[in-house]
Formats: sequence, C-alpha cells, structure tokens
Amino acid sequence: MSARDREQADLRSSIVQWCERRLPEKDSHRLMRTLKSDADARRLFAEYNALVALLELEIPTLLREQELPDAAPATRALGAELEDSEACGRWS
Repeated sequence: MSARDREQADLRSSIVQWCERRLPEKDSHRLMRTLKSDADARRLFAEYNALVALLELEIPTLLREQELPDAAPATRALGAELEDSEACGRWS
C-alpha cells in the first residue's frame, strides 16, 4: 500500500468515525430499536449506509481531482475541522 493509499484510507476512516461519533450510544441503541419496527426508518438507514459507502468510494477520486501531492495535510485539516465542529455544537 502506497503512502497516498494510506492517507486516503486515513481520510475515509476519519470521516466515518466522525459520522459515528455524531450519534451518542444511547441514541444509537434507541435508533436500532426503532429500525426494527419502522420500515421507513429502515429505508432511511439503508439510504444513509449507501451514502456512506458512496462517499468511501468517491474520496479517492475527489483527492485525485484536487491533485493533492500529499494527502496528509488534507487529512490533518479535516480532522481539526471535524473536531472543531463537534466541540462547537454537539447535540445542542
């Protein structure tokens, strides 16, 4: 795996982890109970998962289109931005 591939994997992982942290665990359990009984919620959850999967596929393409010589600064900047946004307004 090249350094660029590792950076892209780190970027994908950072985005997915950030998305997962946006939903507190107790709300996650509540959501899972709801999903078991609500067809619309299951459909929306499936759409969310499809969107995450698409995002994971598109990140390498987006990075190539931006022609970043080194993805590490982009990864660090994204991580800092995500942490700042989380600190400013987590589930107000």
